[in-house]
Amino acid sequence: MCRLILLLLATSLQCGAEGPDAPANPPNILLKIVQAVEGSKIDEITSRAGDSNDTYHLREAHFLGSVTRDGRTYSFGWIKFIRSHPADRETPPAKGHDFIVVLDPELKLVSYGRVDMGPFRIEGNRLIGEDGEVDLQSKEPLTRYKGFFIGGQFLPYPFPDRITETEWESGNFKRSN
Repeated sequence: MCRLILLLLATSLQCGAEGPDAPANPPNILLKIVQAVEGSKIDEITSRAGDSNDTYHLREAHFLGSVTRDGRTYSFGWIKFIRSHPADRETPPAKGHDFIVVLDPELKLVSYGRVDMGPFRIEGNRLIGEDGEVDLQSKEPLTRYKGFFIGGQFLPYPFPDRITETEWESGNFKRSN
């Protein structure tokens, strides 16, 4: 029994993940996610006015949860953008664009990836979408290089042990356990 408790304690100290109902730090994490996204100045994830009286704007934002890797806590969000439907246009707007975003412990955007429409959620160490799930604790070399395949697309690997193009091509990278 003591071994089981120690094993569970050691596992929880090494890495962790919590869903959106766990205590968030900071409590206004959803606001921080939106601020990081809008402050990024990246066209596809930034609200803006378009031509002929339309806008591309944030329609929804969700805090999915946080994941702890190597003693650092990362926050995951799912955001949805849509193009408005101007009154003088008969064609409907595009269906929208969904993205998974990742903020580092300093609440800076470190990764984002366009995904097929959600919903998405975090359960334990897994990011789950309609068409599959990924283990956010994976340190497989291909994952560290290419990212997590979720929602029909790759979410670039957000953690510091990412393998660069140069490292991948040369085979000169540290293999993680």
